[in-house]
Amino acid sequence: MTSAVAGSNYGNLAVTDALNPGMATSNYEIPHRFTMNLSYAVEIFGSLSTRFSLFGQASEGQSYSYTYERSDREFGDDNWNGSRQLLYIPAIDDPNVVYDAGFDKAAFDAFIDAEGLTRGAISGRNEQNADWYVSLDFKINQEIPGFTDDQRGNLFFIIKNVGNMINDDWGVLNQGAFVGNRMVSMSIEDGKYVYEDFNSGNEEQNFYKDASLWEMRIGVSYDF
Repeated sequence: MTSAVAGSNYGNLAVTDALNPGMATSNYEIPHRFTMNLSYAVEIFGSLSTRFSLFGQASEGQSYSYTYERSDREFGDDNWNGSRQLLYIPAIDDPNVVYDAGFDKAAFDAFIDAEGLTRGAISGRNEQNADWYVSLDFKINQEIPGFTDDQRGNLFFIIKNVGNMINDDWGVLNQGAFVGNRMVSMSIEDGKYVYEDFNSGNEEQNFYKDASLWEMRIGVSYDF
């Protein structure tokens, strides 16, 4: 599921056959995830607890697909998205594909080799995975006395995504484009794919700002 209504769920799905999309990896699958939680408590100020905590996680990026750019109607697939048909990866000297004069075949071939795509086949839905995402959060909790014996206060200091605070290239979340990375503009003539334009750079993953920035918080809580 990609959306809140049926029409969007139908259109926002990378496919080769819109009426029979078949089984494939979920858009939201995280294949591997490792977590770590370290905590140490000590009484520095009398009997009041001071706790230092470090939480870390490393997860393989979400899956994504490679699709054509605004070419769905060439396949008889009339939907509002228009760019969900999965990309065919030509074999060397593929007789099923014709390249326009302006098509950058050298860059296209380099993209195929760099991504390790299977030639002579349609790339599968969600066969790619975004880069690993690694983040560390650091927290200090300092217990403080309450106004009565059965009350307690707590001061806390948090740094989320410590790695990004140290280095802008760390703790950065990248993901593939929603529905698919649109790589090639094409048409179909005489039963053959006509590859018109290669969207060099569209293979790059998208930077997600909110999850990639570090932040610092300080606050107080009181239980009574």
